[in-house]
This record gives sequence, C-alpha cells and structure tokens, in this order.
Amino acid sequence: VINLDKIISAFELSRGVKQGTIKIHLSIETPQAVKKLSSIVSASTRVEAVYLGILDLYAELGISQRYASSDFARFVKCRFVFEARSLRVYPVGPAYQEYQDLEGFEREALEEKSLGFAGKNCISVRQVEVANRVFSPSKEEIEEAKRIVELYEKALKEGKGGVVYGGLFVDQPIYKDALNKLKFAT
Repeated sequence: VINLDKIISAFELSRGVKQGTIKIHLSIETPQAVKKLSSIVSASTRVEAVYLGILDLYAELGISQRYASSDFARFVKCRFVFEARSLRVYPVGPAYQEYQDLEGFEREALEEKSLGFAGKNCISVRQVEVANRVFSPSKEEIEEAKRIVELYEKALKEGKGGVVYGGLFVDQPIYKDALNKLKFAT
C-alpha cells in the first residue's frame, strides 16, 4: 500500500493532478490481511474502501465455500465492518457468485446493509442496479434526513440540545445519521 501510494503520488505530480485525488480500494482476502486491517488501511490516507474477499479467505482457511452464508461468515463480516468503519473507510460486501440469481443477490445485499456494509461487489452488470437500489437512501429517507438536519440545526441555534421529529428525539447521533444519508445521496 505504501509503494502504491508513492506510485500514485508520482503519477498525480507528473500529470498536474491535485495530490490525494486518486483513492485506493483494497481487496482483503487473507486471514492475515483481516487481522492486520488497521495497519494496512493506515498505510495510506488514500485508502477509501475495503472489499471483503470472503471466498478467497475461506480458501486460505480451508473452509468450504458452501458455508459462505454461515454463522462464521456473519462473524467475519461483522468484524470486518466494525474494523473498517472504525478506521473511517467504507466496507464493501463480498461478491455473490451466483451472478444470475438477482433475488439471492438482493437478499444478501440487504443482509449486508443491515450489518453495516456501505456497498457490495458486483461481478455482473445486472447486479449493479440492485446494489445501487439497496445501498442508496430512498427519496423518502433523503427527505426525512433533510428535515432532521434542518430542525436540529435550528434547535442548536435556539440553544436547544435536541428536537422531536415524528415521535423521535433528535440529538447528535440522529443528526449525524441524517448527514451520512445525505452524503450517500450525492
């Protein structure tokens, strides 16, 4: 990662591109990489996303790929998401190998979204539309987020620590969640 960062920096410099413009997305596929995710990601400020190559990981561990939807897979995914999110990079869910099964792809994408993944690796162009739909906030979520941000910022200007919206007490964590939704909407 350090060497890649140097190569990218040299390329940006040679082309007159602002330093740091080009980002790095890493594929994490070995037990060692999962265990050392923090040091790998910290090697460059360019690292923006990490993809979990779970089938490669299983092959390295000697675990049958038939268990890609097992409790162990869920454990690995949860740990991966927690580590990535704590490092402020986007965790991307593993590829769904049955590329023609869009319903299965969507089920897995929805589950991974609920675990905190920011997106899903697609190995077929037909999967892209499904992934975009699953991982992008809906129009209703965007409108609600805008309203929450507006109300909360108004409350802060009035010296209040929070505000009620739709039966929900909106304070800093809810406000940050709304800002995150708006960030993904653009």
